Order: sequence, then structure tokens, then C-alpha cells
Amino acid sequence: MSLPEEDQYLKTREDLIDYMTVCLGGRVAEQTVFGAVTTGAANDLQKVAEITNAMINQYAMGPAASGQRAWMDIEMASERSKQIRDEEQREIVWEAERVAQEIITENRAKLDELALTLLEQEVLDRSDLDRILGDVKKLERARPRAAAELRLAAADPGAPPTA
Repeated sequence: MSLPEEDQYLKTREDLIDYMTVCLGGRVAEQTVFGAVTTGAANDLQKVAEITNAMINQYAMGPAASGQRAWMDIEMASERSKQIRDEEQREIVWEAERVAQEIITENRAKLDELALTLLEQEVLDRSDLDRILGDVKKLERARPRAAAELRLAAADPGAPPTA
């Protein structure tokens, strides 16, 4: 039995990247539709920056083996360590942006229909969203391998992964 999503306080790396993908969706849509971005996404970009900073510097959720550096005082870190952290943050943002771009591209016709309906009606209600977006497939993510599985695989590369 699992808690409803709104009652979950602990977030996985994938949860945080999904949230950043949502934050970046409007900016990606602007770029896709108009070929330019506006200042409208400033708050969303600030949230994304805060999340990636926490992922790297507090939660050890970077793409590299940054876990050993996560608890080091950022002020005491070397310039190279800071550069690595910045690169890891950019990589995480790129991952979320890539997923947002994939979703927008695959569902461009639905985005255009939403925009047209909004222009015609000035307001969208739940029934409009259900009608237009009802058959959009949820993006499936592969289950991340647990640290224990990775250690076992490293110790015995020929061993099959545990499901």
C-alpha cells in the first residue's frame, strides 16, 4: 500500500526531474511554437535552479558519483569541485528539458488545439482538458537500479539483474 502522491514528502530523483520537466514545459512550448522564449518562465527557471542545486549539494542526486561531495561545505570546495557541480546541474536541467521537448513535440497537435480552444472560449474547464488531452500517454520511466544492485553488478558483471 502506498500513500497518495500529495501525502508523500520524500522525493526520488525521478520525482524531482519530473517536476522540473513540468516547470520547463511552458518555456519549451514557447521555443517550439514561436522560436523564441520570453521572461514568462523566470519563476519556473528559479525553481529549477533551486531544485538542481539541492539535488547536487544536499541530496547527492547528481549524474556522477557526487555523493561523497554532497555534504562538503560549498564555500570550502575547490574551483574544480564547483565546476563539476555546475556541470552536473546543467546535465540535470538538460535531462528535464529534453523530456519536456519530447512531450511537446509528440503532442504538438494537442497543444495547438488547447491554444485554439482557449482563444475561442477564453477559459478552459476540466471537460475541455479531458476531451483534448484524454488519450495522451503517460511517459514511462525505467526503474532506477538500486545502489545495492549496482554494487552487486560491479562485483559480478555476469550476474543477472534483480527485477
